[in-house]
Amino acid sequence: MTALRRHRPLLAGLVTGLLVAVVLTWLLDPARWLRPGLGHVFVIGTCSYSKVALDILRADPDAPFVPLVLPADVPEFEADACDVARARLRQGGAFWLAVLPRDYVCRRLRDLAAARFAGETTGEGYPAWVSAGGEFAGLGVDPRQIAELGLTPPPPVVRFWVEGGYDRALVESLGFTVPEGTVQGPRDPSPMASAPQ
Repeated sequence: MTALRRHRPLLAGLVTGLLVAVVLTWLLDPARWLRPGLGHVFVIGTCSYSKVALDILRADPDAPFVPLVLPADVPEFEADACDVARARLRQGGAFWLAVLPRDYVCRRLRDLAAARFAGETTGEGYPAWVSAGGEFAGLGVDPRQIAELGLTPPPPVVRFWVEGGYDRALVESLGFTVPEGTVQGPRDPSPMASAPQ
């Protein structure tokens, strides 16, 4: 009994250390940063449509998607996508990301994106949308796709669609307001059906 009393502080320290290690492992796992109710979209800096997807998410802070950037040596885009992701994840409940170093969080999110992309998508293009339930929800930034995802594009994206060939009437029928002065581009039935890579 005396030996047990002598070792009580040691045992308490071991148990506390083990609990701290378990909590830290949980907090530092980027898969745990994706909260229920948040989907994600795989984007890459070499794809112009990925930049449009990021513009849509940046303009709508309540959109239920987090951008996960795939590494492509485009530092400005990757940093921008990471900042949007960090803000959304913190807003979604991962408050501890505010105290973790930005570079660490960005690197972990890139690693998560690289590990999940092939398993969660068709691997055929970008941006690749994945629902909060983990189901592949489609590719690209086609107005129909964006409407189905329940996202609200900013005016420059709507202008980009119409000037890029989508019929103004189609875009308006989806509930999007076409900015004044937008000129209808040459009509193409699906000018952005497949994202460039």
